Amino acid sequence: MITSKRILTSEIYRGNYIYQRYHTGFTLENERVKNTGELPMYFIENHHEGIIDSAQWDRVQNMIEESEKRRKENIQEYPEDGGKNKAFDNKLYCGKCGSVVGYYRAIRRQKKSYEMRWWRCRQALKGYCDVPYMRQEYIEENFSQLLLDIKFNPAFDDYIHSFMENLKIKPEEEKQRDKLKEEKEKLNMELYQAVENELGKNGKDAKLVDYLTDEIMKIRAEILNYTKREEQLEAIEAEILNLRKALEGFKDKRKDPLGYYQNTIEFQSELFEQFIEKGIVLEDGQITYQFISGFEWEVPINYGSFQEQIRIKRAAKRAAEKEAFLNGPEVKDLLKFCREPKSLTEMKEYLPKYVNNDTFKRAIVIPLMKKGILKQTLPDQPSRRLQKYYSVKK
Repeated sequence: MITSKRILTSEIYRGNYIYQRYHTGFTLENERVKNTGELPMYFIENHHEGIIDSAQWDRVQNMIEESEKRRKENIQEYPEDGGKNKAFDNKLYCGKCGSVVGYYRAIRRQKKSYEMRWWRCRQALKGYCDVPYMRQEYIEENFSQLLLDIKFNPAFDDYIHSFMENLKIKPEEEKQRDKLKEEKEKLNMELYQAVENELGKNGKDAKLVDYLTDEIMKIRAEILNYTKREEQLEAIEAEILNLRKALEGFKDKRKDPLGYYQNTIEFQSELFEQFIEKGIVLEDGQITYQFISGFEWEVPINYGSFQEQIRIKRAAKRAAEKEAFLNGPEVKDLLKFCREPKSLTEMKEYLPKYVNNDTFKRAIVIPLMKKGILKQTLPDQPSRRLQKYYSVKK
């Protein structure tokens, strides 16, 4: 494809020619390739009649050079990333394909530059998995909600109690373990005797030794399983105790309509690193956390509810800012100005920075009327051209 820049910088269009810019002399397929020094090149001036004169061509080259110089001067270096949450490195995995969920960053350079940080399945980035990306703030919020859920949700206490009960060694299992130990000791004696017998035979038949060794290892694995359960039970008890201590200061268990704890806490990086083995990210963004001691827990919130919560918070923030403005000094001065009836144009002119705001009536006048502190002189004819507004004390 011939680009516009190639056309503007080509010597051909002003009548010159560069001989042997391409050649076919060093390929078996006789393919035409660019000359990078394999053969000499020759610059031939006035080779043919140009379609642009040299002076104009030179002016174009100067313009291109100046443009390229300005472009390079305006290039902004990619700033060092100081916002990555390193606690998530190699801790998050895709629940669909099992790949690591990795970190990505982008900088949007608009009127106000801002950075976006998100985490996504590595295979999804290559097109092999369809699990969507998640903003880093969502994962931080999700874990913070998890901690509050562990603190306040009775279902977690029920789950942990049941999980730990299943780990406890039952009386019949204790008897089975004692039986296995006895059997293991017996087989050890038989193995000792078998080894002596085989040595006496100069090692000609070791089948009995191999059989007894395999049986001992099987029994040992069964006994070890009981021991691991006891160790895990102790680890869970210690981990739950530490979690409870870390969450002692949080008292507010109120939730919003989306199921989020309202008084959310900041992301606790040290708690994440201390307690979380890994997180399994599902397709809807829900995260199942596996704790180091072996139990799991998750909160019933996903990426969609997080985005909805952001919209609600933004709307609440805008409403609060609007209310603060309506109760602020500018509007109070406007109401004093309107003690005598004023037209909409006069009101706009009194607040110069809103004079070009086509939402003046909707954003200021109507809310003040709803509050009952601004009234119309012609309430039965709201669209009347001669309509004026006056303030009243409430």
